[in-house]
Amino acid sequence: MSNILVLQNLAKHFPGVQALADVSFSVRTGEVHCIAGQNGAGKSTLIKILSGAYQADAGQIIYKDAPVTIANPQAGFRMGISVIYQELDLIPDLSVAENIWLGQYPRGRGGLIAWGGMQNASRALMETLGCRFSVTQPVGSLSPGEQQMVAIAKSLSHKASVLIMDEVTSSLSDHEQVRLFQVIARLKAQGTTIIYITHKLNEIFELGDRVTVMRDGRYIGTWDIAETNQDFLVEKMIGHKIEARSDAAHPATGDVLLQVDGVSNPHVLRNVSFRLHKGEVLGIAGLVGSGRTELLRVLFGLDNQAVGRITLGGRLVRPRNPIEAQRLGLALVPENRKTEGLVLSMSVLENFILPSLRKFQRIGFVRGGQAQAGAVETAAQLNTKFSSLHDDVVTLSGGNQQKVVLGKWLLAGADVLLLDEPTRGIDVGAKEEIYRLIRRLAQEGKGILMVSSEFPELLTACDRILVMRAGRIVGEFDAKASRKEEIMERAIVGDNGAYDSEIGIPNL
Repeated sequence: MSNILVLQNLAKHFPGVQALADVSFSVRTGEVHCIAGQNGAGKSTLIKILSGAYQADAGQIIYKDAPVTIANPQAGFRMGISVIYQELDLIPDLSVAENIWLGQYPRGRGGLIAWGGMQNASRALMETLGCRFSVTQPVGSLSPGEQQMVAIAKSLSHKASVLIMDEVTSSLSDHEQVRLFQVIARLKAQGTTIIYITHKLNEIFELGDRVTVMRDGRYIGTWDIAETNQDFLVEKMIGHKIEARSDAAHPATGDVLLQVDGVSNPHVLRNVSFRLHKGEVLGIAGLVGSGRTELLRVLFGLDNQAVGRITLGGRLVRPRNPIEAQRLGLALVPENRKTEGLVLSMSVLENFILPSLRKFQRIGFVRGGQAQAGAVETAAQLNTKFSSLHDDVVTLSGGNQQKVVLGKWLLAGADVLLLDEPTRGIDVGAKEEIYRLIRRLAQEGKGILMVSSEFPELLTACDRILVMRAGRIVGEFDAKASRKEEIMERAIVGDNGAYDSEIGIPNL
């Protein structure tokens, strides 16, 4: 099989950082070539060089057997190299067709936009992807998976020969992921080359033909998928073997910290009851739409329509909003750290101390020295990496951003941590650090309620696992003595109505 893309000795330097150093490898025509590595490995810089957003300081790109200079993203599009990023560059208020052809609208007589032709061409593209939704509806009305398909269609409209996908499944449901994988297989069969970047190792083994590992801006190696395994890849990505953890899950023996009785709301939740002990990591499993996130929102005061009882530290509480929930000792690490967990226009320091301003205030003024000292200490405890506390938090890697989201609540002194997909979109090394942090917090007596779509992660990090389906708790498992297949089965088929009985519970 011939090579469509050859990278020779690529290098890129930013002030204080060597982002890429002497990176060389090739991509074959019509393959799914996965790129793996921790945050900071150089994957994003490499993608931006291939797309024309960055220029390499040294090295050469050979595309279709000829040396090329990709001056900007438009030049990359014209060559047939297209990138689909984790955060889609679609305009919500424009229609599907308008987004697909943005910047290249077909023209008719007199130079007017040929709306009919554009819509017909859009329908043809969407049909090749197996999509049946209207091309005239606004993109903002589509699900994340459908928007992903529009982004792919937009790339195909540029006649892309090389399609680069960067963490494209991070916001997709299981069903949408299956559909996306079917589309990738179809594109591959048609001869399109896919460069696929992901933190999810199972996706590499499901989709890939070959995998390239990068670490600290350097090329480590390329292997056929059939010749490697997950342990091997992890070792290459982090530079050493992951030692077996001595802090494995254990049955909780502490006092009941949080008790939930008969919590329901008009939308999803139906008579949810459970107990969380001091020092316990309690997992919540379930498929998309099962009510996991909605439960955390109720506990954090984001849903005032819920009914039922919430008892915290033996006291009946009724958090009406996040401020009240925080004062009670509750903290929420939301699923989307960028839109809900951080203020991206603020610095690392400001994000760290935001929930703790009252703690550091005196007669209305923030004691800057104490606040900074607290942030420095918390950042060190979490091994958070940044150049300065005054850097914008948006400049940090995904794993370090997540540590800031966790750290701000540790600095605030929360007793109960509500974690919604705490390792989504971060690399395997950062995941291990988050797991260690969760276990350490549990050992300090915190109560942790952890939602995750990855059942192996729940088995690794938790003591017990509750399974939700259609807004109800339909099962409970000991994490040490259970298998992911058992949890998956319960999440899919439920419990045959064993939890259907309704009881009268007063309003919160």
